[in-house]
Amino acid sequence: MYMKCLNEVPIHVDATVKPSDSSLPHQFNLTVKRVEKYSFLVEILRTDLDSGWENILLTVHWTALMKAGPTDCRKLYDIGYRKNDLYNIYLDGRTKLEVYCDLENHGGGWTVIQRNVDNRTDFDRNWSDYKTGFGNKLASFWIGLENIRALTKNGDNELRIDITTCNNTKIVAEYSYFMVGPESDRYRLNITGYQHQQEKICDFGNPGNRWQCGWVGINQSLCEKRVSDAMIRSNGQVFSTKDMTENDCPNSRLAGWWYGSCGYTNLNGKYDPCKRGFPYAHWRNGSPEGLRHGLRFVEMKIRPR
Repeated sequence: MYMKCLNEVPIHVDATVKPSDSSLPHQFNLTVKRVEKYSFLVEILRTDLDSGWENILLTVHWTALMKAGPTDCRKLYDIGYRKNDLYNIYLDGRTKLEVYCDLENHGGGWTVIQRNVDNRTDFDRNWSDYKTGFGNKLASFWIGLENIRALTKNGDNELRIDITTCNNTKIVAEYSYFMVGPESDRYRLNITGYQHQQEKICDFGNPGNRWQCGWVGINQSLCEKRVSDAMIRSNGQVFSTKDMTENDCPNSRLAGWWYGSCGYTNLNGKYDPCKRGFPYAHWRNGSPEGLRHGLRFVEMKIRPR
């Protein structure tokens, strides 16, 4: 008999056995007799009793498929978790990843993939950092392109972006379809199904509400353009960083992103609320006095549809 203790719960075990001296004639029957919590038991029966030897050292080779854990925050929500916090999920059911789950808001089950809420995390980083992820998941962070790929490759995820502008206006951009491609295609973005929510959008019935459009003399048409999809130029684009790019966008924006003609948004930009300019975290419709004013809060989160 052979017993092995494990630190996780196996759901299936395969095992083989070999003698230390393979020159000796040998025949064994091996059977996995029992798979228990944190262990398994293997029975080894010798079937060559007349081969001329009595003692031999054996090596057992085994592989265990461990119990599949939750693959995203939606799975945690579905089994009863309701508190926003850090949790372990298992990409493809096996690879452990610590994530921040929003289980309390907007129907719960959201896996947060990005947050830009303070200046303690520098988003002006190279390809390797953006691939693997960086930052503090309880504050500002990027979960990593490879992890986003693993979470979205099934093509069945929605994206929600929560934004607070310089003057504390709340903006929500929702997309019914969000997926990134493999690294071989530089994590190309596929994002569609835009819906938008914002306080006091272009309310020309009240002059006091025109501030979110920028200028006093702005007309209705230009105002509506300001609240249109800021990710529209990012759709279909590959991801770019300062050391992996065909243009100057990551250098002028001081961040990595899916830049198309540098785009209308820079959610990984420098955190400095109300500062105006290309390097700052901005959303095209999120400024009280014009475009590209630094945002106070940005959070991106995904959930299976």
